[in-house]
Formats: sequence, structure tokens, C-alpha cells
Amino acid sequence: MIPPSIERPSVFHQRIILHILRNQDVIVQTQFGPDTLAAFAIPVLQKIDILNRQCQVLIISPLEKQAQQIQEAIQALGSYIGVQCHTFVGGTDIYGDFGRLRKGCHVAIGTFGRVRDLIGRRALKTDSIKMFVMDGMLSTKLMGQINDVFQEFPTNTQVIFLITREHGKALVTMDKFKRKAIHVEDTDELPLQYVKQFYVAVDREDYKLDILCSLCEIAVATRVIVFCNTLQKVDWLRDKLVARKFAARAIQNSMGPIQREEIMKEFSSGSFRVLVSMDSVISDSDIQGVSHVINFDIPGSKSTYSCRIGFAGRFAPKGVGINIVTASEVDRIRRIEQLYSTQIQELSVKISED
Repeated sequence: MIPPSIERPSVFHQRIILHILRNQDVIVQTQFGPDTLAAFAIPVLQKIDILNRQCQVLIISPLEKQAQQIQEAIQALGSYIGVQCHTFVGGTDIYGDFGRLRKGCHVAIGTFGRVRDLIGRRALKTDSIKMFVMDGMLSTKLMGQINDVFQEFPTNTQVIFLITREHGKALVTMDKFKRKAIHVEDTDELPLQYVKQFYVAVDREDYKLDILCSLCEIAVATRVIVFCNTLQKVDWLRDKLVARKFAARAIQNSMGPIQREEIMKEFSSGSFRVLVSMDSVISDSDIQGVSHVINFDIPGSKSTYSCRIGFAGRFAPKGVGINIVTASEVDRIRRIEQLYSTQIQELSVKISED
């Protein structure tokens, strides 16, 4: 399946593509990393010399699942022109990786530990690498190790970093890589135009829970993401929803990657309908077909608002974003409307009486 961003690249994606075709180093700061990488798969593939069977594009991802998703996106187009694209991650047979590399691999995608091992064993040759892509931010320690590996690449290797907005402070750790990189952010174009937006005004904060329950009842047979501003509120709201017989789970940064992935699998499979979360815990590569996003708390950052509500417009054909606000917060809704030239309509919701 070819991602929509490849078939219909946005203005934001077109800017990235232009810089890549000019052979410029690029730092892309966005909420939707994997989807952005898929968007410029075409210029990446244009750099491939099919007759050279060595690795020419190396993509590092912090997560095995993410590496596999990237491989699928690039393979969707690369197969038409004969590009060999493979994923190299830990926990798999490394001798099988040796065989794939011997047969030919134009684009290598993997986690850093396995890639470093393959380079160290001279199975993955570095002398033909034209482009190095870091998809996601790693720890400072790992960034130093990646820099050591990077020294083995040709001096004209193009460098691309994809990071989310909350990692803006981490840019300083990449100075040794990026040289004179172009910095591109996605704040100019956001997916709000694909979402019908509403707000529900309540007189008091403690009325919000009743409104949320009514909204979850209305959204029958759909998956709902509910955003809060604090960890304490996430846990509190999850417990309240469960007590009212809603199939709800919570996901937090404090959870390990295996636990978070298991929760997302259950959510995607329909094991539960309501996911309560803070920002920066989930990405659009984790979920598909989420039709409703609800802000139980209005975020402090306007860009965070677009990221949250944007989840409803990524894969669902008619996404819905709903904000539950107190009367004093209605002015903030109006400011968001003006900032993004969008429309957020008032929604009347009846509270069910038990």
C-alpha cells in the first residue's frame, strides 16, 4: 500500500523533497515522523544506482516496529524499479542478514545496535552510502556512537534527521552531523482541515467527566483518544471511565516500550475503545482509523492542539475533534480558530441520567 503522503505530497512535504533533490542536509521537525519519511521516498529512491548492489541509503530508527514500517513504505515504490530494501534489527538471525547483504541491498533500514554490528563485521559496506537518515531521536550516548560510525561514511554523504517537536532541544547534540543543514518544521501546514472540530462548554470543571461519558456513548463502534495535560489526570480519568463501565486504558511515557506497544496493539485490534493519553506518547504510525479525538484538557501550546486533533484526520476519512472546555476557556478556542483559520463549532451534548 502506498501511503497517501506519497500520492499527494503536501506543501510541507514538497519543501523537504526540494532540499533533498538539491543534496542539502536537512533536519525535519514534525509530529508525524514516519509519514514524513514515506512522503520523500521518491527522491530517496532517485539517488539509487540499481547496478550498484551495495548499500546506498542507510536509515536508522530507534524502534524495530518503526524500522519495519519504514521498510514497507519504501518497498511499496522501490519494488517497481528493482530496489532491494531490507530491515536489520536485533533479535533476528544475523547470518540471515549476511546473506541479504551479499545478494544486494540498496536501502538498509534498522536499529542502531544491529547496523553497527553489521558495519563492524564488514558485512554492511559504507563506501557507497549516499544518504544517512536518522528517524527519531536516540540518547546522547548512542548519538556519540553513531557519530563514530558516521566517520566511516563518504565525506559527501547527505544527512537527514527526522525528529518530533518535543526534541527541539536535542538539536544541539546533532551539530557534529548536520554541518549546514536546512531546518524545516511542519508548523506551516497542519492536518486540521481534515477534521470536523467542535467544543462543548461546561459551567464547572467537575462537569467534564459526565460530558466525556456522554460523548463516548455517542461515538459507538469507534476508537477514541482522550488527551489530558498531566500524568495524574490520565490515571484518574482512566479509573473513572472504567468505574463507569467503559473499556478504557491509559498509556504513559513512564511505561516501557514493550508495555506501550502491547497497549497500542490492543487498541488497534479493538480490545478496548477509549485510550487516555498525554502528548508525545503515541504517534500516527501506531494507530489507524481513529475517528474521534477529545481534549479533556485544552493544551497550553497551540501547536500541541493541532497535533492532538490531527490524529483524527490522519487515517479516518471523516475525523472528529472535540474540546471539553469551561466557560472561561472558550476564548482560547476562539484564538485557536484565528491562528489556524479554522472553524470550531459549539456542540450541544445531553448528559445521560443513570
